[in-house]
Amino acid sequence: MTWQPTIDPFEHDPECPHCGRKFLSWSVTKIHVKYCRKGSTPRRSLAERLAQGRNENMSIKDEFKKKGVEGPPLLHGTDLPAKVSSVVIIIKELRVAPDNFGSIAIIDFAKPVYGTEAWAVNKTNLKALLEKFNMNEDDEMEDLDARIRGKKITLAKVMVNNPQTKKMGPSLFVA
Repeated sequence: MTWQPTIDPFEHDPECPHCGRKFLSWSVTKIHVKYCRKGSTPRRSLAERLAQGRNENMSIKDEFKKKGVEGPPLLHGTDLPAKVSSVVIIIKELRVAPDNFGSIAIIDFAKPVYGTEAWAVNKTNLKALLEKFNMNEDDEMEDLDARIRGKKITLAKVMVNNPQTKKMGPSLFVA
C-alpha cells in the first residue's frame, strides 16, 4: 500500500511520516516517502538481491566479483595517457587465466604501471610473446613463464575496433 497524503489547508508543511523531514509541496513529499531509507519497506541486502537473481543497484565491483574477475587491476589501452604510445613493463610472472576469464593468460608486473598490477594476454599477444622468445605453441606455459620472468617488454598502444561497442578504441600489443 502506498502512502497517500491527507491534504488539509490548515495543516503545516508536509512531512515524511518515516523520518519527519519537511517539504514545501505534497508532490515532493510523496516522492521522498517512496524512496525514504527509514521507510517501512526495508532495503534488501546484496545477498538477498543475488539470491533472487536480480542485480539491481549492484555496484560495478560487485558485478566483477559475481563474474569471477577478482585479482589485481588490469592494464588496458585506455589507462595510458593520450600522448603515450607505448609502455615498458617488467614481468614478474606469467600465469594461466581463470576458466571464466576471456583471456588465455595474465602477466603480473614487477612494479605497478599506471596504477595497475597486471595485463590480460589474449591469443594474438601470446603468439607474439612466443615468437619474441623463440618458442612455439607446443611448449608449456610454465616454460614461457620461466623464460620471460624478469624481462622487459614494450607494449604498444594501437587503435583497434572494439567488437562489443563497434567503436575504435586503444588496445595494447606486444611490440
